[in-house]
Amino acid sequence: MVTVRGHAGIATLRTTRSVGSSPTGIALNGWTKRERVMRTVTLKAKSLKGKNRIREHGAVWTVEQDASFQGQPALLVSTVKDLRWVMKSNDPNFTIEE
Repeated sequence: MVTVRGHAGIATLRTTRSVGSSPTGIALNGWTKRERVMRTVTLKAKSLKGKNRIREHGAVWTVEQDASFQGQPALLVSTVKDLRWVMKSNDPNFTIEE
């Protein structure tokens, strides 16, 4: 158990393990968050929606998860204010520059 103090108060965290694997992340109130990949990518806009997201949140995003979304390889990326899936290829709004 780990106690974390933050701007929203105090939270008690416990680590969780999958059967036969390394720790998968931290559970907070029953929800499990996977470990961050801890790398950043630069997004380049392809559409007006993409341009607006970059204007609002910046071009550099943190990779939260490298997985698949709707059956296609994708990255779950985040900023302080936003979290979204970006397809590795053929995303309608962004291209990924590593």
